[in-house]
Amino acid sequence: MWASSNNAEFPTARGGEVQVRFGLGSSRWRLQLGMHRIWAHTERESLVCAYYEPPNRCGTEETRDKVRLAGFRGALVRTLLAVSHAKVELAGGLSLNSMTILSSTGLVTHRAGDIYPPSGANAGVFGLLSLDVVPIPAAGLAIRLGVLAHWVDFNSCSETYHRFDPFCTPATFREIHVGLAFSPPR
Repeated sequence: MWASSNNAEFPTARGGEVQVRFGLGSSRWRLQLGMHRIWAHTERESLVCAYYEPPNRCGTEETRDKVRLAGFRGALVRTLLAVSHAKVELAGGLSLNSMTILSSTGLVTHRAGDIYPPSGANAGVFGLLSLDVVPIPAAGLAIRLGVLAHWVDFNSCSETYHRFDPFCTPATFREIHVGLAFSPPR
């Protein structure tokens, strides 16, 4: 998966997702459950301090941040079009996400950067449009291509002015998915 967003820590990212889909009685509706993870590396000019509460021995330098967004997604999936070797589907659902700062380090002093760490779970909503191409229907394997829009409500605002706070406002992620799907042959 490739992703981009309007969040300063996720201008571009990569990741993966595992999904399971269950039929809901109708051949056109299914329930999708999944786990996703995306990560990004950014460099920026930042405040770097020996201590942050209260700020002590601070200076500005280039920092490297590594961040990860992981969580669970649940959706209703509707088949819009199904022909012998292809299927187009539309999904919409909810997500529960966890944001982790893997590292934030000054490139000169190697001190911790000023990024404010998020706390708690972050709720989200998403929509997915996917195309399954089935080269050999008897094998049950499909190539799945999809585009996804995912809005996450980051709500981890710093109480102090001197911290970089990219997770204080919601973010919209745009994702491109390429993968394999398996359905047992009927």
